[in-house]
Order: sequence, then structure tokens, then C-alpha cells
Amino acid sequence: MFRQDVVKDNVNKFSTDYQNRQEQICERPKKKPRQKK
Repeated sequence: MFRQDVVKDNVNKFSTDYQNRQEQICERPKKKPRQKK
């Protein structure tokens, strides 16, 4: 029913989007340092 290559495509797209988002977060200047307690 559900085509495997479509699933793989979606996963790849999600991974890329996630990576890009992480990079943007890293590049964004930090307003306040987030500390773990």
C-alpha cells in the first residue's frame, strides 16, 4: 500500500529540514545562555 521510496523520501526530507533548523538555531545569536540545573 505505502510505497517504500516515498517513505524514504519523507524521512530524508525530514532529516534535512531538522538539520537545517538545528544549524539555524546554532547560528542565531543567543539572547540568554540556557543553563542546565
